[in-house]
Amino acid sequence: PLHRAAQAGDISAIEFYAKIFPELLRITDKLGRSALTSAAWNGCTNAVLLLHKLDPGLMRLQDQNGQTVMHHAAWN
Repeated sequence: PLHRAAQAGDISAIEFYAKIFPELLRITDKLGRSALTSAAWNGCTNAVLLLHKLDPGLMRLQDQNGQTVMHHAAWN
C-alpha cells in the first residue's frame, strides 16, 4: 500500500502508513525498489521529499541491479 501511495504522490496516505506502519518504509518490492524509488520513478517530488524526511537512509538502499533512488530519479 505504501508503494502505491508513493507512486501516486498521495501525501496523506504516505503519512498515514508511515505513522501506523513505519516498517513499511523499508519494505521493497520483488525488484528491490522502495516506496521512495516508486515516488522518484513517477516524478512525485513531494512524496520523495516526505519519504526522505521520514527516513533519510532510504536514499542509500539499492535495488537488485545496484541502483539507488538517484538513478531512478535521473531517468525521470
